[in-house]
This record gives sequence, structure tokens and C-alpha cells, in this order.
Amino acid sequence: MSRWSVRVFIVFACSWGTLTPLQAQSYEGLLKFVPDDANTVALLRVHDFINSPLGVKEDWKKKHETEHLNGGVAIPPWVNVLLRTSYLRPGQGGGDWTSVLTVLPEGIDFESIAKKSGNEIQEINSHPVFFSQKRNGYFVQFQGENQERILGGIVPASRQDASRWISESVEDETTKLDEYLTQAIDDPSSQIILAISMKDMLDPVHIRYRLSGSKALENNTQARTALTLDFQSLQGVRLAVRVTESTQAEIRLDFDRTIGPESEHIKSLLVEFLNDAGSALDELENAGVETRGKSVILTMPLSGESLRRILSLVTSVSPPSASGPQTKTPEPPKPEIEPKSQGASGIDVKASLKYYRAVNHNVDDMEKAYKRINNYRQTAQWHDNFAKRIDELPIESVDPELLDYGQKMSSYLRGLGASLRGMGLKVDALNHSITYNVEQKPIYRNGYDWWYGGAWTAYGPYNYGRPMKTEVDTNLQQVRTKQAEVVANTQPDRDKIWQIINEERSTTRRAMVAKYGVDFQE
Repeated sequence: MSRWSVRVFIVFACSWGTLTPLQAQSYEGLLKFVPDDANTVALLRVHDFINSPLGVKEDWKKKHETEHLNGGVAIPPWVNVLLRTSYLRPGQGGGDWTSVLTVLPEGIDFESIAKKSGNEIQEINSHPVFFSQKRNGYFVQFQGENQERILGGIVPASRQDASRWISESVEDETTKLDEYLTQAIDDPSSQIILAISMKDMLDPVHIRYRLSGSKALENNTQARTALTLDFQSLQGVRLAVRVTESTQAEIRLDFDRTIGPESEHIKSLLVEFLNDAGSALDELENAGVETRGKSVILTMPLSGESLRRILSLVTSVSPPSASGPQTKTPEPPKPEIEPKSQGASGIDVKASLKYYRAVNHNVDDMEKAYKRINNYRQTAQWHDNFAKRIDELPIESVDPELLDYGQKMSSYLRGLGASLRGMGLKVDALNHSITYNVEQKPIYRNGYDWWYGGAWTAYGPYNYGRPMKTEVDTNLQQVRTKQAEVVANTQPDRDKIWQIINEERSTTRRAMVAKYGVDFQE
């Protein structure tokens, strides 16, 4: 992985100070604060990640500090271990709620975090809290074992939601994470673990619908029948990322029945499902496949680009930043040029430069996919996720012209995502405007649709067939073909959008250089 390969919200690093490896690795003390209906989990073992052979070789710790200063990394440098959970309801990508938990180290206090993020300290059930309008949720300080200070956040959440969460966490001392998720994160060999508990999640009718419309199973009734039973027994899916001298990923599907020869189709199905959802991963097509009793395991090397994409699917509630303990002051990012002016009242030139670079980092990832061409048409979800990352960047004291620039870049990425889903666009390259044609679809609603059903058209979901029939009628192949035709025909529109993006970047850079005398180029 080159160029500090994990720049997304889960690109975590830390100024370790006097923390021991044992302290850095501990997550068990966070489990009692997990809301009791969580069905997804992400555990981020920061210390092992940074101190992996590849991390040491590429000096990820220092690079993270620089990226965080630039605004390109959402997780603050003082975070050691991050536990993220959420409740995912099929049909509502992103889940009903998401929580994040981490230990506050010495030198970081709750009041500083609230102040730096411009929020007011309040109190709920004798716990200090603050409401984050930007994240639409509450952050709270819990008291853990051995006087540990735990920072927790939950979004979206009302004050009443936060109150219930605090009360349940204080009153119930037991670990609330279900057995499957608890076992999934109990893997010290992996630095990043994502898991979803799927027992009784998938509807049998939707399973039959998806498999009946699968190209991978076309004319293979025997495999389709077996896989229908397999997916009805699906207990969960987990992704483990291990970094040694290179980065390896393992995707594991755990069933409640012994898997037979039909397992050879699992990889093809996953590739197909992810492509349909606009979430393509290049490495998956060449992944190794192994069956172990009731589990099917796929292994593959992972590029930095693919890792950023995977992690953007589970965009977390990042802890707000605060200055923390450091062994030394990080070197400022290049170019090391002092601005001629500190800008107009209320504008911070350095904050503006950080924001500009962070926006461009997100755009650059998608431009690489565009230039590579290979499976670019299956990257709609990534465009949406990276647009969201731009929306969530810190904006305090940033030049209004750059905020407008960031908003435009986010809008352009979403427009590209819509186009890649088959939505018609009208692109005015001269005036840099995009108009959506809402009568042209079909599209997938979100990155989770591949698990449970089909695309959503302008007039509702396309045909599921009759639920009571054993054999499900499906028009999935026809819709997929039509969507591919629309996407292919709108390639000139996407070319125009990328032309607009590059023109906006050039124009904005020239304007900022003229305004502040600072080189805004990367």
C-alpha cells in the first residue's frame, strides 16, 4: 500500500506516549457500553496496524499525523482502539443507529473535545454529554473499569435516545454483543475486523429472487436449490484484514448447515452482488476459495484503494478531534509556505488549506478508478461514500469559497454515482450544472440491497414475483441488461462531469493562490 494507504475514517494512528502494547490492544472494557440490539460490529486494533511490518516500513504513524493535520483522516491521533457497532435493518442502508466507543488517554479530556468541536457540555443522567449537530447525535463520557474514561457516541440520536442508552449502559454490567459478533472480534491476528450477524435476516422469498436472477447460476437448478437453503441458514459474514509485509483480506460466510459442492459458486455470487450494488472490488474475482464444514472462506491480497473502499461502506461516527499528548510536534505538511495573509476576519488559511487537500484526496480516489476504466461502471456506491466523507469534513474557519468548492465536488461525485446506477443526467459543461432525470432508472437504493432484494425504480421496486410461489418469477436479468445499456449510453455525461471537476479544481486553486499567496496544489 503506497501513500498512506488507508486515509479513510478508519485510518487510525496514534501518538503512543507511555502506553503499553497491552493497554493499546484492550477492547473488552468497551463492550458493556454497546447498545443491546447491535447486529454489526467493527473493531479497529490501531497499535497492531501501525506497528505491523508494512506500517513500520512505510512510517504510517508519521503519515497519519500529517494526514490528520490536513483533514484527510477523521480519526484523531489519540485514538488507540475503536469499537463501532450499529443496528442494520434490511432496506435501510446505514442502519437505524451507529455507536462508537474508545478510551480517552491521559492528556485528552471530554471538555476539550466539546470545546474544539464548538459544542456545549450538558448533563444526562449525571453523565457529561454534548450534542453534535454535524453528526446529528450525542457524545457522552462513561466511567469504565479501573477509572478508565470512555468516550461514546451514538447517531442519529435524540436526547431521549441518548438518555436511554446511558441508563441501560450504567444499569446492565453484562456484555450485550451477541455471540457471533463477540467471537468474530476475538481474533488477535487481525487489525481490522468487520462483522454482521445475519441469523433470520434474509427472507427466503428474497433469497430465491436473487438466486433466480443470477448469471452465475443460470441453468444450474441443482446449485441454486442448494444455495437457497444455504443462505436461509446464513449466521453471519465477517471480514478480517491482516497487515504483515503486505495486506491480506479474508471474507468468511458462516452457515448453519454443511456446505457442499455448491460452494464453488459463492465467489461468483459475491462478485455479482457487489457489482449490482455498485461496490465492485477488483481483487475479489481472483480470491482463493476454501470450504470448512459450515463456512466458506475467501482470501485475497488487498490494495490500499480497495481497503479504503471497504471501510467507506461502514462510515463511522468519528470521535471529534482534540489536541493530545505527543512526543514531539508533527512536521507540517508540504508545501511549507507561510501565507502572505491570514485572510479575512474569521477565516483560517491553514484550516482552509487542510480542507481543500482533504476534498481533493477523496476526489482523487474516484478519479483513479475512472482512469483505470476496469469495472468503473460498478463503483456507484463508492462515489456516494466518498461524497459523504467530503460532507463530514471539518469546516470551522474555512474560506466560504472553499466550502462551496467542497459542496460542488460532493455533488459531482453523487451525480457520477447516480449515472453509474442508470439514472439519466443532463450535464451542462459550460455552466457546470447537473440535472437529474428521475424518470430514468432502475437503480439500487444502497450498498446493502445485494443481500436481500432488488433494485428500486422511479415507480417502486421492480418485480419480485409472487411471494407464495416456490419458484420466484424475476425480471432481474432484464433490468440488469437495461441498466447496463443506460450506463453505457451515459458515458459521455460522466466524461463531462470529470471535465467539470478538473476545471473547478484548477479555477479554485488559482483563486486561492491569488487570494492568500499560498500554493494550494498537492
